[in-house]
Amino acid sequence: KWAQLNDKVLATTQSWSDGYFSLFMNGEAPMILSYSTSPAYHMAVDKTDRYQAVQFDEGHYLQVEVAALVESSDQKTLARSFLDFMLTPEFQTHIPLKNVMYPAIDLGDDLPSVFDRLITPEHTFFLPPAEIAGQRRQLVNNWLDAMTR
Repeated sequence: KWAQLNDKVLATTQSWSDGYFSLFMNGEAPMILSYSTSPAYHMAVDKTDRYQAVQFDEGHYLQVEVAALVESSDQKTLARSFLDFMLTPEFQTHIPLKNVMYPAIDLGDDLPSVFDRLITPEHTFFLPPAEIAGQRRQLVNNWLDAMTR
């Protein structure tokens, strides 16, 4: 797939922010590889539906952001309390438009209505972190080989 896309890729940036804000939002790139939830921010905050996600027939990679209590912590009780707080509606109602992602709990009617207008991928892919870690070098090399030909 990378080889097929190679002649259509204008730039690869150091970070998502560099690509999204510096190139895409300034009109220097017509498309960007981003999150399917990105349009929700623009619909809710910028009051525009100009930015939309493409729904790929093959599916979309699922990214899950996590928080964890580390074994070496000397504040396990406090950390556990914070993790519990993170799963409350009071905390989770801020996630959709502040982190621009789906919340970890069902917010029901408190989920901003713009999320009803996002694409819903028919297929999602998830690679376990350990699998990615074990293949990272080969995956990056495959990408570099395809993009530098």
